[in-house]
Amino acid sequence: TEEHYLMLEEFIRRGKTPVLRYNTNASSIKYKKRDILELWKHFPKIELSCSVDHFGERAEWLRKGTDWGTVESNLLMFRDLEQVEFSMNTVFSLFNYPMIGEFYQYLKDKNIVRADDWYNSLYLAVHPSYYSAKSLPKELKIAEVWEGDKTSLSRLVKDAVNFANESDTWADNKAIMMQHTASIDTIRDEDFWKTFPELNRLRDLEL
Repeated sequence: TEEHYLMLEEFIRRGKTPVLRYNTNASSIKYKKRDILELWKHFPKIELSCSVDHFGERAEWLRKGTDWGTVESNLLMFRDLEQVEFSMNTVFSLFNYPMIGEFYQYLKDKNIVRADDWYNSLYLAVHPSYYSAKSLPKELKIAEVWEGDKTSLSRLVKDAVNFANESDTWADNKAIMMQHTASIDTIRDEDFWKTFPELNRLRDLEL
């Protein structure tokens, strides 16, 4: 928003340097002629929580308008800024449960998430219930917890998997999940099943 940049410019004009705290999808670092990185140089501490739920084309389906190449580039750029206290803020849902380990491994391999990080968060989606991880049928719920490392990431994934296994609500939610997802694909002219092949078995279990 215009106001965001005006506020930063006014802080700079007055010589004020408060801690800046953001939650962002990391999709853009520029607004009109303004570059956020240039403005941030005037602030000694920035707490930056990046809200990303998947990678690649899956991320682009989940958040329409996302360009994953741009988001990934921005995430890497943020991590190189000394004054930035970086964290990932991910929503755990039906969409990323089957690949949650691959998701974090990808971020680790890219050096976006690092072994010494301790403040990443994994929010457990409850609503809408048909997109909650609890809605996955038993056949698609993973039996083994990801053991990609022994840090907070593994603990987050373990807690999330335990949450998903607390109940099985597929029978109650399958009809609306299929209907709503089909509607999204029709509106966007996309193909959910092509984008999320790991969830294709849901169609076999629909009836």
